[in-house]
Amino acid sequence: MKRVVAYIDWFNVYHSIDRVLPDVYKWIDYRALMQMFIKPTEEVLKKVFLFTAYPDWNPKKEARHKNYVRVLTRWGYWVDLILWNFKTTTKNFDQSKNILVDSKWNPTNIKVTPSFFSFQTKEEKQTDVNLWIHLLKGCFLDEYDIAFIVTADTDLTCAIKMCKDLYPEKLFILIQPYRKFSDKIRQECDESADITFDKLNACILPKDIK
Repeated sequence: MKRVVAYIDWFNVYHSIDRVLPDVYKWIDYRALMQMFIKPTEEVLKKVFLFTAYPDWNPKKEARHKNYVRVLTRWGYWVDLILWNFKTTTKNFDQSKNILVDSKWNPTNIKVTPSFFSFQTKEEKQTDVNLWIHLLKGCFLDEYDIAFIVTADTDLTCAIKMCKDLYPEKLFILIQPYRKFSDKIRQECDESADITFDKLNACILPKDIK
């Protein structure tokens, strides 16, 4: 049986669902979801790595996210959590272009200058680097024969190419988040598949486990 390890960029999947589907579809059993892409007579799912960060500037969101992680890691759903963090960054926009600021960025300390609109915001940092490191580590330690890479982040393209060049015997399968597609990553992987509504619907965690 070929060994499969899944590497999930959680925020990439989350934002593919946010504002598109009801909140219940954010309450997903990711191990069950990855199992749906397994060929049961040929493959076995060994590990599921979930790469995420807690939104520590928003206590309510942070509490919900921690509770969700607690369920995934302690109730037998067998997900390996890889945590990073958010950092404050400054965004600058040319006011002459009338670029609107999206409220989901949570801007603070807003100031206006003659030529730019500037504000500080929180951004998740280095999740893609963490995913790349674990993907390469898994190759080097021979932890898998097949890697499921769940993202639409094109920053990972070079990492996938490097892994394939170093370990051509391994298979890299892109699993694209709900209605998010990346031709650039798909061209670099051996195969691709999509997270569909039906797959999400089949993997919602029980309400009473919250």
